[in-house]
Amino acid sequence: MSPSRLEGWPPDTGENSPGRGPLPTGVRPGPRRVGGLGEGKSLRRRRTPALSVVAACLALSGCTQSHLAETQAVHLHGQVVDGSGHPASGVVLHLFKQADIGEAFGGLIAIAATIGFACLAPQAPTICQGGRSATTGGDGQYTFDLTGSDTQGAVGQASTFDLTATFPPVAGSRSGPTTTASLMIQQPDLPLPDLHQWAAVAVASTVGGTLTLSAPAFAGDGGGSPRYRLRALDVHGRELWSADADPGHGSLDARVLEDLSGSGVLEALTSLSAPQTGVDLVYTTAPAAVRGAGAPPSRNAPCSVVNSDQSVHALSPCPLTDGDLVGTASTVVAGCAACAGTHTAVIVDLGSRRQLSLLVIRGGTSQLNAELSDDQVSWRPYATGDGGELALTGSGAGRYLRVRGPAGLDVSGLTEISAWS
Repeated sequence: MSPSRLEGWPPDTGENSPGRGPLPTGVRPGPRRVGGLGEGKSLRRRRTPALSVVAACLALSGCTQSHLAETQAVHLHGQVVDGSGHPASGVVLHLFKQADIGEAFGGLIAIAATIGFACLAPQAPTICQGGRSATTGGDGQYTFDLTGSDTQGAVGQASTFDLTATFPPVAGSRSGPTTTASLMIQQPDLPLPDLHQWAAVAVASTVGGTLTLSAPAFAGDGGGSPRYRLRALDVHGRELWSADADPGHGSLDARVLEDLSGSGVLEALTSLSAPQTGVDLVYTTAPAAVRGAGAPPSRNAPCSVVNSDQSVHALSPCPLTDGDLVGTASTVVAGCAACAGTHTAVIVDLGSRRQLSLLVIRGGTSQLNAELSDDQVSWRPYATGDGGELALTGSGAGRYLRVRGPAGLDVSGLTEISAWS
């Protein structure tokens, strides 16, 4: 049996289009609208990008010039093998192009992270409409046929692609493991390293407030000694939390998941090489069901934003304590005309004096200082973090919690602030 071969880019965006290929079990097609273009428009790159796009691309590291002509035929191929090292037939693969700076400027991309995993989620981003699918043949082989222009971004640079193999469910799980390769396509015939399966199901347990995921360590021939990571996802496949893990074992404080349910996976990350490109590989276990410890005491607490002139403006209702852990950050100050401009801090009113044991801040973009007060005049330090998704432990008590940045605070980047006694 020969491997599946799909041609034409981008495919028709209809839900039954053969260009979409079969989706994994439980995965629904993403919305048909392409952000910023309107219904039914194409995701083809613009041939005359604005000078600001070119300048931005040149200013960023990782903006690599493509080696391919736009009309050149491109052949991407390889083999998928199961956990025993045998060719894996009937495995569905999805090929997605990551966002590049030109497409981001053009409003085409609505997500800033690697999208291969997100495109497998039930509510996939709109960019997933530009992906391709294939299924391995009896020999585990697959192939994708493209043109040079398909592999390039808005200013002719080589785009990064995510190629994800979704394996059938294994015993004890409702969905199967996945393996994702991230790479550039810089030559017309590109053979890829074998995509190995981590044939394991994550097992979840919660003891003493600590959520632990375990699985047999990855044993495939996947590129040396991998590093490991734990990821917790909501029911839509969106990431709630991630943390470094040990081989076959990872844990986190269950409070960071709050009152949400979802799935947890372990990932093994490593790198290989292919002609003219590195290949970053992520081997993912089949998921386990996970659940958080419950809502924090700060849920639905009122909050205010502090402007650079030190004026304080209430946000009502507070979008930073509403329990939406993956909400749109830009809505934080929506509807508050007085909140426009530069901000220095956010203040959360905990309602009464509380002794804190954990503070979780999501969406910070720079160093953050957390402080406590009883009167909003005298502030005491609680903990400091470097941005991103922070779980801060410290010692202190107070009614008011202030989160600020030494050089200001990008309030629009925050998504949730949660305080635990």
